[in-house]
Amino acid sequence: MGQKAQENGQPEAAVEYYIHALEIDPYYVEALHRLAELRTEQQRYDEALELFQRLIDIDSSDAVAQGNIGVVLFYLGKSDEALQHLDQALSLDPNLENVRANREAVLKAMEATQD
Repeated sequence: MGQKAQENGQPEAAVEYYIHALEIDPYYVEALHRLAELRTEQQRYDEALELFQRLIDIDSSDAVAQGNIGVVLFYLGKSDEALQHLDQALSLDPNLENVRANREAVLKAMEATQD
């Protein structure tokens, strides 16, 4: 239902559905992923980071969550840590093109701030 609410442009309703699902099952990976991604879209980065970290605690081989942690850390101004997570994601799944692109974007941003 959360995904349906999100598709219908009702992000706050989606949040409530995801939270409810997680109250029932705190290890519901799909709800954690969707809620964390939604929080990232809403620029609620601290919450997103916590949710993605919960995913890593459940499954340390979750390359997508590792990559998303990297993105959130970048938004939080922690570029070095972001790169570490993006590299970890690529070591888990070298075929994640979006993670590779995000890594390149972080490197470019870091270079731009050094100039």
